[in-house]
Amino acid sequence: GNSSILLSTLGYTSNLYDNVTQFFEEDADTLNTGTLHPHENRRNVESKVELASRLYSKVNKKITNDSGVRVSLLNVESFSFDVDAPMSPFTENYSVIGNTNSINLYSQFKFMLTPNLDINAGVTSTKFGLVDEFTFEPRFGLKWQYSSFAYLGLAYGRHAKYEELKTYFYANPETSLRNELRLSKADHYVASLGFNLTKNLSLTIEGYYQSLFDVPTIEGTSFSFANYTRLWEVDGPINNNGSGTNIGIDLTLEHVMSKGFYFLLTGSVFNSKYTDAHQVERNTLFNRNWISSLAIGKEFVVKGKNLLGFNANATYMGGGRLTPFFEEESIISREVQYDENRLYELQANPEFWLNAGITYKINKPKSTRTWGLDFQNAWLTSQKTGYQYNFREDRIDKDEVFFFLPNFYYKIEF
Repeated sequence: GNSSILLSTLGYTSNLYDNVTQFFEEDADTLNTGTLHPHENRRNVESKVELASRLYSKVNKKITNDSGVRVSLLNVESFSFDVDAPMSPFTENYSVIGNTNSINLYSQFKFMLTPNLDINAGVTSTKFGLVDEFTFEPRFGLKWQYSSFAYLGLAYGRHAKYEELKTYFYANPETSLRNELRLSKADHYVASLGFNLTKNLSLTIEGYYQSLFDVPTIEGTSFSFANYTRLWEVDGPINNNGSGTNIGIDLTLEHVMSKGFYFLLTGSVFNSKYTDAHQVERNTLFNRNWISSLAIGKEFVVKGKNLLGFNANATYMGGGRLTPFFEEESIISREVQYDENRLYELQANPEFWLNAGITYKINKPKSTRTWGLDFQNAWLTSQKTGYQYNFREDRIDKDEVFFFLPNFYYKIEF
């Protein structure tokens, strides 16, 4: 018969980014004494209080509905200071304190037309307080189990999102007022095929195409929020003239846990492009073009009830995107000067990453005790992220990120 379940939650989240760097001026090349000078001081704090209510209803045996509302109160405190040249005083890029709200409404129906055919259809709408827009985001999905071991899936959905809150408080340098922006949007198209090869082994092939539009860009530059990581300085008006495309194919071969053994093998080939304010198409920062990974594990029974487990996660992928720089200008200014007309044109070498671990679970009548040892980046891989200026040698060096994190832990579960 008809039935409904109402779930409501109230939550608070906060994200903090704080970075202070200084330039060390040596007294002499042979001494370890010197003077610290300001270099960067950047801080961004975003907090959210959210009330969410969801109503799940069973209309009849073949139709269900999932509807809900999310109301968020948002706050941001952010500033950025840096120096124009080494040992010069701080210059303020911006300073922001602001708040706003967001309301998201959604409703989705699931129709079980036949025992082998399901259709999902719904709509989502968002009102973000800092833009003059109420979005309309339709969603549709179909799954057809056309044989006992295979299915076909088709899906479409429009998705809208807002950027980091400080983005909407930046002043337009031409008007000294806030930029008039809309939310970024993307149309997602997905087609998938799934095969149950054996009782424990399945294969999924998924192709997708994403069309991005209303993407914020900075006028007169090659910068697009499609590449957004963190933005600390804006020297032009921001508008919604950007766009982009993502297209790719994903393959997943999964062996679920059976007799203590599992693995998940994935491979992706993709191309990610964006169009900037000049209407020039470029690689996005994330366009590695391909990625493959293998997660694998095996558990052994010890003393009849305890479990000794070994697991590993290996990833091999195309290199990250890099931007060429002007060497002569960089040496003169003692700061890397990138060629923004060739943004993300280069690509670093492929990367191999490996995480591995071992666990020992002791099963008691009322608890499970686990000893574990994990190694993050067990292959000792370095990731090239760009370039940095070497003040001691007056040259440009590679900027690489390296970490190795062993983690020994013990936990009790009741």
